[in-house]
Amino acid sequence: MYWNDLPCKVIIAIVSYKLAVWPIVTASKSGQTNPVFSDLGSLIVASETDNQETLAALAMAGVNITQPPAYVKNLLVEAGADFVPLAPFTARQALLVSRHSWSCVSGIINNIQTIGK
Repeated sequence: MYWNDLPCKVIIAIVSYKLAVWPIVTASKSGQTNPVFSDLGSLIVASETDNQETLAALAMAGVNITQPPAYVKNLLVEAGADFVPLAPFTARQALLVSRHSWSCVSGIINNIQTIGK
């Protein structure tokens, strides 16, 4: 039926047309920033249950991540959309190619060590 397939078709259109509707996770300390959006192809997709401190640390390192609600991520999977899920390997690859300055890496490592305590 038309209505049953509509959410998947909308997701497919958004991904196919590379629409910048996916909010990027930011590392704001205050939590108050203007949202920034990107197309799905330039982002890593985190799960709703991924640790916020980990996502913030990756964002500080220059990794572009989006964290959609679970039902939206499920629609991506159901629609067969091509996306990069957040996993240790994909995070590592993104960190290796990040254009972000390596001068901030020591601060990020300190933040990660603090999170682990």
